[in-house]
Amino acid sequence: MPVVVVTDSSSRLQPDELKEFDLWTHDFDDLKQRLESRGIDVSRDKTWPQLVDKAITAYVEPRLIEPTILYDYPIELSPFAHACRNGIDALMTAHVRYTALDSTVPATLSEHIVTGLLRHQLGYDGVVFSDDLDMKAISDNFTPQEAAARAVLAGVDALLFCHDLPKAVEACEFLYAEAEKEPALRVRVEKSYQRIMELKRRYLKSFTALADDEIIPRLKAMNHQRIVDELYGSL
Repeated sequence: MPVVVVTDSSSRLQPDELKEFDLWTHDFDDLKQRLESRGIDVSRDKTWPQLVDKAITAYVEPRLIEPTILYDYPIELSPFAHACRNGIDALMTAHVRYTALDSTVPATLSEHIVTGLLRHQLGYDGVVFSDDLDMKAISDNFTPQEAAARAVLAGVDALLFCHDLPKAVEACEFLYAEAEKEPALRVRVEKSYQRIMELKRRYLKSFTALADDEIIPRLKAMNHQRIVDELYGSL
């Protein structure tokens, strides 16, 4: 089964772009007030990094829509080809629309790009992570279930939902049900499982899985949000 990951993407700081919208401030209350005055719901955001992430999602991401592949195609791809030849273990897609390669969907959901270009042309067989499927380039156009299924069929192995746990649960349950009915999706799921397990065997040789009732308490004890606050709260 492809891994559906819930993580935190608040490190995507873009000060220059946010300054352009008069949204770059280190003060939590000030930034919250500015966002609320623009009609953005920040009632569930408790930290400055979360507010920054909300600002980026609302104002920066919509402008990052259609970068193009430049004229010298081999040069544009050379860093990726080099990484693939040297056995990079994992990489992450972007939700950008490369119209020269696929004019219909963002790269994360494109079989032409993830499987055709990355897997077949560049020969990559490592683990592919999606970027956050809560980002507007995806969430404004696809349901969590649609995005998850399209990403897996495109060749993505691990799906990230960085803000909304219920969406991750919906996506996981949907994939499980659909894989029982759709042979093509099941093949992709099984292949992703093999890649993920191989990566775990390589780096987690002594790892033993936790019982279901141990997972949430263990994650809470790790207190990831405190670490994020310490890293970015003083910027």
